[in-house]
Amino acid sequence: MPAIVQELLRLTNYERRSRSIDPLALDETLCAAASLRAREAVELWSHERPDGSLFSTVLAEYGVSYAEAGENLFCANALSAQLAVEHWMDSDAHRENLLHESFTLIGLGVAEGADGYWYYTQIFLSP
Repeated sequence: MPAIVQELLRLTNYERRSRSIDPLALDETLCAAASLRAREAVELWSHERPDGSLFSTVLAEYGVSYAEAGENLFCANALSAQLAVEHWMDSDAHRENLLHESFTLIGLGVAEGADGYWYYTQIFLSP
């Protein structure tokens, strides 16, 4: 597991634990989906995919079934898990996903764009 993914997971779960919320378990299949979404975000900065479908359609491509799913995106000109998690915590909608108590699984992906920016994705899941 890349160090950036380990640090994103650690900081995400730190925020959850500090509020007495159970930590998220990293899921390999969700990481593959999140990595694809990070690469897609390089192409189209949106919760919609480049083909116009919702982000959640990536889960079906990986054979993932779920009761509830969420996605956080972030883009910066630095590779920094701390910067990404701070941004997500400073945003009401992103913080809500990150701290949502029914989410138990997470996938994390990071991609570097040709523009020199780093694109981060968190996919949250309630099975």
